[in-house]
Amino acid sequence: LRRWIGVLFTRSEVQIVRNLSGETVLARAPFPQMENQTMALEITVAKGRISVAADGKMLLEAQDDSPLRCGGAGLFIGEGLAGMSAWHVEAEDAGTGMFF
Repeated sequence: LRRWIGVLFTRSEVQIVRNLSGETVLARAPFPQMENQTMALEITVAKGRISVAADGKMLLEAQDDSPLRCGGAGLFIGEGLAGMSAWHVEAEDAGTGMFF
C-alpha cells in the first residue's frame, strides 16, 4: 500500500494518519490503551472529514484537504491481536450524496 489514510492506536494515543508520498499525522489525541480492552469503534469519512469514536465517545476529528478519491477499507494489526463481532462499510457516492 502506497496511499492510505488510517486510524492508528499506540500505547498512549490515537492518531489519524495520511500516507501519500510520506506519512502525515492529521490529528492525535491521548488514548491510553489497556490490555484486553474491548471497544465499539466507529470511523466515519465524509467530504474529507474523518471522525473516530469509541464506545459512542468522540475521540478526534481531522479535515483532509486532499482526500483520496478511491480505495478500500481494511484492518492492519501491527502487534497483538484484534477480534470483532461486526464489520460494516458504507460508501457515499460523491456525485449524488447517496449511500450504496
